[in-house]
Amino acid sequence: MSPVQIRLCLFFTRNTSLETWDQVGNLEREMALYKALAAQGVDVTFITYGGKEDLALGSRFPEVRVLCNKHGIKLSWYSRLIPFLHFYYIIRSHVIKSNQVIGAEIALFAARLWHKPFLARCGYLPYVFSLQPNSLEARQSQQLRHLENMVFSGSDCIEVTTQAMADDISTRIPEAAPKIRVVPNYVDTEIFCPTKSSARPIDILFVGRLDPQKNVAALLSAIAGSQLRMVIIGQGSLEVELKACFAHLAGQVTWIKSVPHRQLVDYIRGARLFVLPSHFEGHPKTLIEAMACGAVVIGANTPGIREVIEHSVSGVLCEPNAPSIRQAIDNLLDDIPLMERLSSGARQFAKGNYSLNKICEMELEMLRAIISRQPGKVRA
Repeated sequence: MSPVQIRLCLFFTRNTSLETWDQVGNLEREMALYKALAAQGVDVTFITYGGKEDLALGSRFPEVRVLCNKHGIKLSWYSRLIPFLHFYYIIRSHVIKSNQVIGAEIALFAARLWHKPFLARCGYLPYVFSLQPNSLEARQSQQLRHLENMVFSGSDCIEVTTQAMADDISTRIPEAAPKIRVVPNYVDTEIFCPTKSSARPIDILFVGRLDPQKNVAALLSAIAGSQLRMVIIGQGSLEVELKACFAHLAGQVTWIKSVPHRQLVDYIRGARLFVLPSHFEGHPKTLIEAMACGAVVIGANTPGIREVIEHSVSGVLCEPNAPSIRQAIDNLLDDIPLMERLSSGARQFAKGNYSLNKICEMELEMLRAIISRQPGKVRA
């Protein structure tokens, strides 16, 4: 491991913990970047909302220091006390970073309290999501807009995953434009890579939350009347409703709540098609992981997906409705040469744009730039 050059303190999304990541199968995925940064000399501290369980999970990753709510303080109080409870490591940090917009105001307050530069990172924009059809956040729209304005205006640097997000922030908050950096989500292309095996026991694979945004009902409707076998990995607010409404597909559909991240690659490799029919996305991690595996991908021609898939080059875009999804599925399964070309194009695109090593270097360069702009010396 390289000598410590940068001390980074990451504030988790409000009410999110290592245990949360573990329960949904994302722990290894989320940790990958910070393990890579640690190998490059970054001293990483996580501030989470979990209890003692987070300390146990954190012990699996000695590269990262975990600070949590180990005394079981009521969460509403704990969120207010974080800047004081964990002040020792906060004041020793070179950069304070938020993981998402929700909860970023706590990180911003801590950074200002202890005179540290603040990096506002967001993988999606809650306010923009709240304006989309089928959004669960619509009632909170104005509150989310106020939160984003406060966080982005008060930050020293803003990290977003797509140019579309950067453009949206620049339009709404012009003074924030010079502070924006685009750092895409990453994929470990050494783990998520193609296999030589030709076994494809799954016809259709979907991975994601079972919420209105993901449009899983349209995908289920698309396979009705066929012999296609589908695996759905995920859970959410619509789980019970979807299983009841599509009970007639019980022989075709396998429902799995979650799988460990490293096992996800086996499901992707075992699928003939990976389909993401969402009404909107930020920068979908499972999609780029599927592409890195050389999966043949179908995505809805909607925000966040059409920026990743180049139609007929690295995948296929369709409309977010059952007939269009079904047509895309049938067209691909009837054209093996096209599937082979799309598989190669998907792998090439993911490896060239989203590899973990590439994104780690972008993150390091951004952190160094933030620190270089700060006057005086940072406490050792």
